[in-house]
Amino acid sequence: MPKLLCRKSIALSLWHFVHLLFSCSCEPYQFQKPINIGSELLEAELKIRQNQEPADAVYEFGVEHGLTWEQRMELLDTVCRTIVCSRKEALLWSTPVVANNRFID
Repeated sequence: MPKLLCRKSIALSLWHFVHLLFSCSCEPYQFQKPINIGSELLEAELKIRQNQEPADAVYEFGVEHGLTWEQRMELLDTVCRTIVCSRKEALLWSTPVVANNRFID
């Protein structure tokens, strides 16, 4: 019985080590806050993932919650004071460009 207990303990320790090694301790969002529109608190938080453009996230959030253009712009201005924004307009449509059988970024 002691050998079995020892093997379980080693296996558990190994699993714990691997779990710590590969688990992400970083926050998946660069921005995450509950949103107030005027005096009204919406039932949702605006969450902007790492590597997501804030303008796109604010646009999607605004459409989902019925925000006006002015409300979305005010929200985007607030977000851009906290995190880096590279544009003020959401990307609504894009298409890949191919030249010499290669995609161009």
